[in-house]
Amino acid sequence: MTKSLVSKIVSVIAILALAFGLSACGQDGKPDAETVKAGVAKAIESQFGTGAESEKMIATFNCIIDEAYDDLSLSTLLEFAQGKDLKDVQVGEEETAVLQRVTKECLAKLVSGSETTETTDN
Repeated sequence: MTKSLVSKIVSVIAILALAFGLSACGQDGKPDAETVKAGVAKAIESQFGTGAESEKMIATFNCIIDEAYDDLSLSTLLEFAQGKDLKDVQVGEEETAVLQRVTKECLAKLVSGSETTETTDN
């Protein structure tokens, strides 16, 4: 994974972390994880276009959604699912902490996975 891609991912996460808002209390009516992932993919492609870097960002966010889904509020999941510009998604302090934690975990998984792939391809 290139430094510029990691920088872009970290920038998007930082934007999310700064976008504090009110979170919904209810858990009913949550969109399923695949719908949320599709919305995030739409937002990434809208902001960054298509291509290898966008695919890597989408893979990173798919991991983040998988790991954080149960800890995210209905309103946050709905904003992601709608394909809202990622910098405009409103998250609360608790969700920010969750997103920061799982982002580190997912980046570590993807970086170690890509390094393995790169060494076996040579």
